[in-house]
Amino acid sequence: MSNEKRCIIDLREMGDRYGLELVDVIKDGKVIMRDHAWNQPSLQKAVAECKQRAKDADIVELRGHVPNWALSAMAYAVLPAVCYFEIGPGGMYHLTSTPFPIDAAEPTCGMFFEVKEEGEKVFVKALTDNPHADAHGFDMNKFDQIIMPPIPAGKDVFLSGETVNPVAVSMVLTYANIARSVYIRFHAEPNYYCSVTHTPEIAIGDAVKAE
Repeated sequence: MSNEKRCIIDLREMGDRYGLELVDVIKDGKVIMRDHAWNQPSLQKAVAECKQRAKDADIVELRGHVPNWALSAMAYAVLPAVCYFEIGPGGMYHLTSTPFPIDAAEPTCGMFFEVKEEGEKVFVKALTDNPHADAHGFDMNKFDQIIMPPIPAGKDVFLSGETVNPVAVSMVLTYANIARSVYIRFHAEPNYYCSVTHTPEIAIGDAVKAE
């Protein structure tokens, strides 16, 4: 029997408790679900709560759907505990989000990354070679094969791409301790939001307009 200590955090319950508004999530012109509309004050409150609740845990299960930038901020907050997710139809994929390996080698799993440097900013976009795969264009059975490209240290990193949340969380964690800050964009939202910061000049939940 495992001696690992688990902590379950229900993000839908948390959003209700925080009084967040429920809004329609629309994809291809259709409402596919209703999610809480997370904002910066609520995210910062959630980060503090998650950190406190997970302080003695080895594994934290974050249940419920929230934007990837909010989930990534919470996942970073609970370190050194790791985040566990069950996603897909019937929770068929059981995934633990940890940093992906950083390697300059050519990816072979079907997911690859475009890197663009602009001064103190580094933009990293996730792309796939099969847009019809089961999870936003990616075969989730290859989750453990994803590698990310090396980037310069100490810069502000901006992540994007059509990825499921566990992939997005691992992307953020990959660069979290390399970068000055890490932002991520949720699908086609107009802004990147900060999930990790190591400078007082940037706060969790700060927004930067996507170009």
